[in-house]
Amino acid sequence: MNNSTKLYENLMREAMNGRNKLTTETLIKVRNLYEEVANDLLKKAETAKGGFTKAWTYDYEKYIRYKILELNNQLSQLTEEAVKTSAEIAASVQGDFLSYINSKYHLDIDKEKLEVAYSTNSDLIGQIIQGGFYKDSRSLSERIWTYGNKYNNDIQYIITKSMAEQKSYLETIKDLEKFLKSNTDSDFKKSYTKLYNRRVDFNAQRLLRTSVNHMFFASSINKAQKNPYIYAVHWNLSSTHNERQVKHFGEDECDQYATVDEYGLGIGNFPKYKVPIPHPQCLCYHTMEISKSLDEIGEELGQWVRGGSNPTLDNWLDVLSKVL
Repeated sequence: MNNSTKLYENLMREAMNGRNKLTTETLIKVRNLYEEVANDLLKKAETAKGGFTKAWTYDYEKYIRYKILELNNQLSQLTEEAVKTSAEIAASVQGDFLSYINSKYHLDIDKEKLEVAYSTNSDLIGQIIQGGFYKDSRSLSERIWTYGNKYNNDIQYIITKSMAEQKSYLETIKDLEKFLKSNTDSDFKKSYTKLYNRRVDFNAQRLLRTSVNHMFFASSINKAQKNPYIYAVHWNLSSTHNERQVKHFGEDECDQYATVDEYGLGIGNFPKYKVPIPHPQCLCYHTMEISKSLDEIGEELGQWVRGGSNPTLDNWLDVLSKVL
């Protein structure tokens, strides 16, 4: 591994740490949103002092729809903000790489060109948010609203089934609490076998993780595709892959990707335009293979900055400029 590849890998690892921190912090916010909704719905349910009458239940159903509408809007905003931040974190790798070389070799690269290296691709961000990145073309908000509708249906199902079984007011409240608080009570699960959600915030968390990861992946690969010094993308298995996947379920596509050797680029290396999209909640990561050393890149960039002819670098910076 030459020193330029090592530098890029270190910058990628720093960026991945930033992405992981973003994911963790945002997941806490997601859990808090569901916790707030659960508390509000339970508090409202406790006002039915005379039991769940038809009139009261009708009013409660309207309140549920209102709270889930509010939740959906908050989740959409939270997820979209995390996606945009993930794109910025990924883009910073190439910006930091170019800035390091600029500083190390005193190249005096134009400030605007360095800023462009840090820029994000708004079209790519739009594909993740609006769904163009995926085969089903469903946007983040559509997925969130689908989960919200199923969340609503589960609550309605618990209330309806409870009333049909003539459970007491307190028993129904307890069942609602078990569901809304994602209780793992086995008797509750046996009683309500048709629930879509076993853990109310699971799908929202899964969507958040996947969206942030896919945005980081897409932005990283997009930057690599434009960088003339990167010739391949290496697929690295997560350090927990064996424990999380292989030990319990056997090998998956990630094991195939990490050992691919059909492009003449080395084991685990893909051409920049043929890198597979990670599966949902994938923890594998990618590093870039760079053809030249830092000294070679610095010398080439230096000659170009001083007016030397280099169509490849001209094209790279022209392509980068179009991102803005």
